[in-house]
Amino acid sequence: MSFNFQSLYIPNDKRQRCLKMFYKLICLTGLFIICFLNTRAQDSTLTRIRASNLAREHYERGLTYHYQRQFEKAVIELEKTISLDPYDYLAYYFNGLTYEQLKEFEKALQNYTLSLSIRPDFNEALFNRALVYYKTGKYQKAANDLENLLALPAGETQAIFFRGLKYGQNDDNTGFNNIISMTDKNADIYNYLGLCYYQLNLYEQSSVYFTRAIEINPEDDNILTNAGLNYMADGKIDSARILFERSLSINPYNSVASLNLSLCKSDSSIQQINQLDDLIERNKEFPMAYAQRAYQYYLSGNYESAIDDYSSAIRLDPGNTEYFLERGMIYKKIDQIENAISDFKSALSLDVNNYQIWYNLGNAFFQINNYDLSIEYYSEAIQLNPQQPDIYYNRSVAYYKKKDIEKACRDMNSAHKLGMQKAKTFIDKYCR
Repeated sequence: MSFNFQSLYIPNDKRQRCLKMFYKLICLTGLFIICFLNTRAQDSTLTRIRASNLAREHYERGLTYHYQRQFEKAVIELEKTISLDPYDYLAYYFNGLTYEQLKEFEKALQNYTLSLSIRPDFNEALFNRALVYYKTGKYQKAANDLENLLALPAGETQAIFFRGLKYGQNDDNTGFNNIISMTDKNADIYNYLGLCYYQLNLYEQSSVYFTRAIEINPEDDNILTNAGLNYMADGKIDSARILFERSLSINPYNSVASLNLSLCKSDSSIQQINQLDDLIERNKEFPMAYAQRAYQYYLSGNYESAIDDYSSAIRLDPGNTEYFLERGMIYKKIDQIENAISDFKSALSLDVNNYQIWYNLGNAFFQINNYDLSIEYYSEAIQLNPQQPDIYYNRSVAYYKKKDIEKACRDMNSAHKLGMQKAKTFIDKYCR
């Protein structure tokens, strides 16, 4: 049996009452939904406001800790800021500055990069990332950032900008100056571009940038000194001497200019040592002068005096990797291998990305017949500089000492492909 719904009869007044009740129910339901959504929206807005306020509190505490040089606490507060507001480009920027102070350069780079991903035209983050690339030996990346910086429009931000290291000076990185426009930094940008290409041994290109920096700021004695160092490296001693003299006319206390001017005027190691004696007598707290005199003592075969001078340089500048490395190389030369290894490890603690340190550690352990450790250190050096044939050659000899001819031949072939002709003798004898 089936129902015919059309045949059902519902009185008209009852139908009207049902429709009214239905409409009321719809209205009440709609009103409830609107109120619910409005409440949720208000709660969400309040949550965002609270999160924003809390982020700002952490940010301000982070800056306070930073300026108080409590860098570990600053990082904690700035990381909390970022967790609450992952689009705060200034929080990433100051976190990068703080990680720099902690010498955690990879984390500094990550934070500068994140800041730039949010605000690509943030000049200060780009400049400081370039400085970190420079300090970690990534000179081409530093140059790329600096060249990109020159292409960006100049502008002011709320970030406090700081001057980076000057070549040949201590790397304090603690002195902040006032809020400034990037237009005031163009001389520094060109200066750093000059330094990058100087480190890459591209002296002519470096000279172009130093010249531009001097045109913008002809009274900066440090830039003049850097340009002079570039000319010295390029063998243009007369041009270097002129720039060092200009630098000293502006700042008679520029020790780097004074040191290198004395070297320009000296032809022999003995003359240079005499010049450096006078310089050290005038300034006994200048580590580079001791290091340069140590090198001259080394050239003249006076290894004991060289070690003494490097020790003085290290006492005055214990964070300088090169001083430990160079003293260690002298210790190795006079067969004080334990002292050499100690110095190389000290250098490594300061700069794990310097392939020469790993390479010299490999040489030191090879010298005491510890071929396993020498291979480990050579391998690390190759990871950092796979284009250096000497490392492959030495690791090949270490493998040969361990009677691993297959690996010895593989490394010797690599050394030969990279231009080391003496590797061919070994290949012809053992690898055919």
